[in-house]
Amino acid sequence: MNNFTSYILAHSVLGQFFLFVLSILVLILMACVILLMLSKKNKDKDFTKKMFQVQDEERQRIYRDLHDTVAQDLRYSLLLMSQLEDESISNENKIKILEQLKENQKQNLEMVRNICYNLTPSQISATSIASSLQLLCESVQKKSGFKVNFMILEGTDFSSFSQEDLNNIYRIIEEALNNSIKHSGGTEISLFTRMNEDRTKISTFVTDNGKGIPEDILNKLNSKNYKSFKKNGNVHFGIQNMKQRAQLLNANLLFSSIEGDGAEVLLEIPTGGFHD
Repeated sequence: MNNFTSYILAHSVLGQFFLFVLSILVLILMACVILLMLSKKNKDKDFTKKMFQVQDEERQRIYRDLHDTVAQDLRYSLLLMSQLEDESISNENKIKILEQLKENQKQNLEMVRNICYNLTPSQISATSIASSLQLLCESVQKKSGFKVNFMILEGTDFSSFSQEDLNNIYRIIEEALNNSIKHSGGTEISLFTRMNEDRTKISTFVTDNGKGIPEDILNKLNSKNYKSFKKNGNVHFGIQNMKQRAQLLNANLLFSSIEGDGAEVLLEIPTGGFHD
């Protein structure tokens, strides 16, 4: 066999070997893609399943609110009205019953209004978000017993945000307040909002005087790859929802704490504004 034939055969073998290796790599790559697609599909299924679970839990919460408050108040109102039909009751007592009935219906109306507002706050606008947040703080204080301080510095301008943006801001702050109520073990919360000097960013701080957040949990909360985790056997989606809303705002969401000395949630939202 001459040198030319040997050269051709050698390169032919190398070419076949190269094609074989390339084929194996392509198959491995295809397998990885399929596994990623299956993994994503499973994650999507898990997420959808969990979202349905959250929706069911929310329906149960609304049911309890309606059953334990509104329905009970309506029954009490019916009882009062039946007493008014009793001819043996004096007019003076009937007037007292009417006052009780009036007061009961006022409380019932307030409860229905709170339930509806918690589901969807009414049309938050750039000019009304400050008053909406103040009402939220007052509602949280009334329901929780916490002292809730509220302050938005004069000149803080939300006019560059859309209706959807404002709703996301409101919901992030609402979740931060609720988390402090549920987990801080404190007695006081402060909500402070200001705009930076060049008007390109709005910063909102939610702080409490509670026990703080353990370092391992704090690291999870600030992780870029945060995933909802179980606590007391239940999966909590509140932080994940906050992070998703922050992403929609292109905002920075940061959790900080000194264990035993309270916690702080910082939301930094770019406005797109410029220095005048």
